[in-house]
Amino acid sequence: MHELDQQVKAALAHQGKILLRLDVDHAYRNYTSKQRTKMRVIYQVAAAAVIVMIFGATLFVGNNTARTPERLFASYYEIPSAKVERGNSVNHLVYQNALIAYNRQDYASAIPLLQQCIKDASMKQQDGAWYYLGHAYMAQKQLTLAVDALKKVHPNSLLYPDARWDMALAALANHQKAQSTDILKSIAADDTHHKQRTAQDLLKQLGK
Repeated sequence: MHELDQQVKAALAHQGKILLRLDVDHAYRNYTSKQRTKMRVIYQVAAAAVIVMIFGATLFVGNNTARTPERLFASYYEIPSAKVERGNSVNHLVYQNALIAYNRQDYASAIPLLQQCIKDASMKQQDGAWYYLGHAYMAQKQLTLAVDALKKVHPNSLLYPDARWDMALAALANHQKAQSTDILKSIAADDTHHKQRTAQDLLKQLGK
């Protein structure tokens, strides 16, 4: 009888170990599953945060790239075509040839011809010569010379409002932001200027 008791006890102990192992395995699986779920959630949140950061950085870089002086200049600037008027005087023929070269985008030929016109004090188209010389310089990316030429257009000239606007753009592209902003503000405050609203819009782009 004593031997039977020992066998029963041994069997119960063995069974207990099996049940205990099953309980432990079940608890471990539950714990592992919860940990995996937690880690999965953490990874998902982290991945979402990275995506948001990348998207935000892309927008930031994109917006700042779009607002560079060069990009703004390209967005707002249009090179004007010149109206060629016939004339018989020698100086007018030089001016006429200068504008023909300018319209053909042959700026290398137009620039010295326009400079020749400017040197002739008797020529009536001084303002036109300065104006188109400024644009020829801009086309050649000689922005400092462009600003200086456009400054020479007389305030009484019909070309003056356009010269002011184009000078502001040339100064902006040349990173002369203070000078550009001053001109744009004067245009934005001028009810008679045909670029008033455009100047206001550009000032907003510049954060002014």
